[in-house]
Amino acid sequence: MLGNVRRSLGSSDWASVGIYYLGLAEEKEAELNNRLAVDWLVQAAKQGRKSAARLLQRCWIQRKGIGEDNEEEVRRLSTESKFEQTVRKAAMMMFRKLNPGRKEKMAVSEMMENVGQVNAVHAGQFVDLDDFVEITKRYTQGMAPSTGSTQSQGPAQTSGEKAWENFSALTTLLTRFEPGLDVEQAESNFGWNNLEPYLYFLISVFFIVFSFPVADKGWIPCSELSTVAILFTVVSYKSLSPSGATYAKRALITEVATSLCSLTSLLPQSAVLLRMLSHTFTTLPLGDSVVMKISLPCLLDLYLYFLFFSMARQRGFRGTYCFLVPYLVCFLWCEFSVVLLQNSSPVGLIRTCVGYFLFLFALPVLAVGLAAMVLIQLVKWFLELELTKMIVTLAVCAVPVTLRLWTRFGLSLMDVFHSMSQRGAVKLILCCVTMVMLFFWMYVYHSEGLQGYNSTLTWRQYGQLCGPPAWKVKGVAQTQIFCTHLDGHQVTWTGRFRQVRVAETENGAQSVINLLPVFMGDWLRCLYGETYPKCDPLRNNSANTPDEEEELCVIKALAKHTCHVKRYDSYVLEVGVGMPEEDGVPEDRARDIKLVASHEFRQVLLRLQPGSLVEFSTTLEGRLGGQVPSFELKAIYCLDCDSSLLTAAGQVKIERDWRRTTLNSVKFAFDFFFSPFLSARIDV
Repeated sequence: MLGNVRRSLGSSDWASVGIYYLGLAEEKEAELNNRLAVDWLVQAAKQGRKSAARLLQRCWIQRKGIGEDNEEEVRRLSTESKFEQTVRKAAMMMFRKLNPGRKEKMAVSEMMENVGQVNAVHAGQFVDLDDFVEITKRYTQGMAPSTGSTQSQGPAQTSGEKAWENFSALTTLLTRFEPGLDVEQAESNFGWNNLEPYLYFLISVFFIVFSFPVADKGWIPCSELSTVAILFTVVSYKSLSPSGATYAKRALITEVATSLCSLTSLLPQSAVLLRMLSHTFTTLPLGDSVVMKISLPCLLDLYLYFLFFSMARQRGFRGTYCFLVPYLVCFLWCEFSVVLLQNSSPVGLIRTCVGYFLFLFALPVLAVGLAAMVLIQLVKWFLELELTKMIVTLAVCAVPVTLRLWTRFGLSLMDVFHSMSQRGAVKLILCCVTMVMLFFWMYVYHSEGLQGYNSTLTWRQYGQLCGPPAWKVKGVAQTQIFCTHLDGHQVTWTGRFRQVRVAETENGAQSVINLLPVFMGDWLRCLYGETYPKCDPLRNNSANTPDEEEELCVIKALAKHTCHVKRYDSYVLEVGVGMPEEDGVPEDRARDIKLVASHEFRQVLLRLQPGSLVEFSTTLEGRLGGQVPSFELKAIYCLDCDSSLLTAAGQVKIERDWRRTTLNSVKFAFDFFFSPFLSARIDV
């Protein structure tokens, strides 16, 4: 009965009835009349009546007629913005137009037929008026639509050009029913609620930009990736909003012109006129680390930044996320293509063009060939036990990692699957980009031993200040306190090699194998290690010097296993060095020092003969002024060794130069984002 009465009244009448009950509630039966008033106002607000929404907001604040069954609905309707109310009104009018039979619910496919569209939507999906209004509201705000309890699928929200086409079609249709709809507000909402994939991309860009300069370019197919970057530049430009097409078109043309002018610097010296396009006329320092290069690309870049600002200031700077951020994707892909082209070769570009052509027209043949190659490689791995090694290694590494994640974070496979299913395409691309860059990542090593350790402090001076003569005068403790002033001195001294001994031995493979059962340990020891050689008792070494294989034959009879993993041993060596005789002063073993050497010095140190004259570099630190001080060996060279006995006369300690690597990455990143307008001037 009440439903028939409501259908016979208009939305303005519903609001009037609600006002009547609000007034009646002040006279009698306040709780009942307030509840009836809220029910009528809810119906009026659903029809887009702004006055009803304001009254509902007042009832919500004063808690009049609000119960558990209507609290959520009243809160939602009373907090709708003017834009949402306008969309609601237009959506209701459109629903009635698409539902001439005035059905309570209708199939989505039937609605599509009424607008002359063919949509492959299951006929069993139905929406009513409220569902349709909510779908339309969410879609105009750029959020994924949902039909609530009906579990039907609304218009699918896609990305790029298709998303803007669908959104534009919907807003155009809504304006036919409600000309007062703020289309710019709808586009702003759509842009704001679709920022997530752009943020994912921008975060991954920073990772790639800082990683690229320290990666080994020999492992990166720059020619192939440059063409891919050009393709993505075009695709990302086509997916931009038509509302910002004017500035975007100018910006893309300017960016391409800037890149082409910059690339002319790679031309031969004979192309004078073309190289003038990238010629730097003068430089203007802007501090100690930044310089402005006045050139044609610099002027074009300035105009590009002006276009960026023009995009951002549209619609009260809402253009920042509506137009500028989406265009930055296009901008960064274009920058990537330029950087990759600079690291490409003409032969590589020709190979790329031919390769892509063959990929399109000879894909079936390539697929068969690839499958055959993989099959042959699998058979080869199986025969050489390489596949078994790989599987065992991955399994062993996965066990502790899995247990750690499971115990610390409560990792669930269902949670991981659910997480990857949300924004799956975006996250998949990010994972692929991250894994590729991790695969190409190469540490940049810097040999500090190649630098000169040019401290003026000689070994004999150190011996006088911190050795036996000082001990007799001051005592050992006072001498050690005094010698702390020399901490950090980098010195290069000459001395006599005394001996070398193994201080520590590390073997990660052996440690893991020792934790396993005997039968499994023996199998892994032979799988990853080496088998003791077959010993021939009749074999005679004419040189009377046992080689490595004969030495293993001697130890084989005493070994507990048939295989060993000694090739994974890593040693820490201690080297004794004495001060040589100088100016008639005999050698004094009390002034000997001990050098701690890492595994990389093994080859040189094990071939040195006692008494050899060596030049070594180290840093004075630790127990200075004590007996037999110990320093870390940085470099060592043999000065009187027979070159025929040594494969290398010296060795330096290879260390990571994190400072140089970081500065190189910072310089590249700065130039990537700001060149040719500004360039970093950092000495790396």
